[in-house]
This record gives sequence, structure tokens and C-alpha cells, in this order.
Amino acid sequence: MGIALGALLVAAELVHSAWLVRLPVEGQIVDPVLPLLIAIAFRWPQWGPLAGLGAGLLQDLLFGGSLGLFALAKLLVGQGAAVLGRTVLVDQPLLPWITTAAATVVQQIVLGIVLVITDLLPVSVGDFGRPLLAGIGLNLLAVWPAFALVRALVALSERRRIRGEGAHGL
Repeated sequence: MGIALGALLVAAELVHSAWLVRLPVEGQIVDPVLPLLIAIAFRWPQWGPLAGLGAGLLQDLLFGGSLGLFALAKLLVGQGAAVLGRTVLVDQPLLPWITTAAATVVQQIVLGIVLVITDLLPVSVGDFGRPLLAGIGLNLLAVWPAFALVRALVALSERRRIRGEGAHGL
């Protein structure tokens, strides 16, 4: 299952870096990895932080920024989603939308704090107004496909597990 999750994250990050960066809205682009990371952490909490770190490092490498900047932000999102996945019923209908919006805000705040501390880029309060709302809206567009993919992986995993148990029972 780990290989399938890793391949899914890599594919989403490649689509993000090769295609979606060409469609900015208010200077923001859809980050399909964020809702996908949340969906993975909800279903397999043990994979949340590792998936976040891996996806963030890949994003750092593909976008040519400071190594570790997105890794830290996505690690925190993956850990937070994993903790939430262990403590609440993850099949609540609004939970994916609310957590994706919150994760977008958390990611932007972490990036802003790191950029201010390291003085890599000037960050102003204006960076958190309309651009942040645009980023939230764009990431919400990716919630349904991301969670549908993870649900399909869960169903496939369950079918394989049931077939495996049935073969041993004969």
C-alpha cells in the first residue's frame, strides 16, 4: 500500500508542478497534494507525517526553492491530519473541506513565518488577504478527486484483504 500511496503523491506533485502552475488565480495555484495528504492521513494515520515530509521535499526540489520549506509545512499538515484522523470520525461529510481550508491556512502561515525568520522573501500582511482566500478556494477544488482516489485505494485494499483471508480459509 505504501508504494501506491507514494506513487499517487508523486503523480499529484508532478501534475502540480508541470501543469497547474500555468493556471494561477490571484497569484495562487491549486495544490492537489494538500487534500490528498489529508485524505491519506485520515485513512492511514501512520503514513501522514512521512507522506507530508516526502511530498514537501519533492515540492521543494521541483519548485527550486529552499530545501525544507514546503517539507516543514507539509510535515505539520500531515501530522495534524493524522492526529485528527485518530481522534474523530473521518467519514463526516464536511470534514475534508474544513480540514483542507485549515491546512491551506496553516501551510501559508508556516511558509510566511519561515520566510520572515530567514529573510528569504519579503512577506507582508497583504499576502494573507485575497491571495489566501484564492488559495483556499483553489485547494477546495481538489478535495473531491483526492478523497475519491483514497476511497478507491481503501476499497481495493479491503477487497485484497478479504480475498487473502478467503483463500486461507479454504
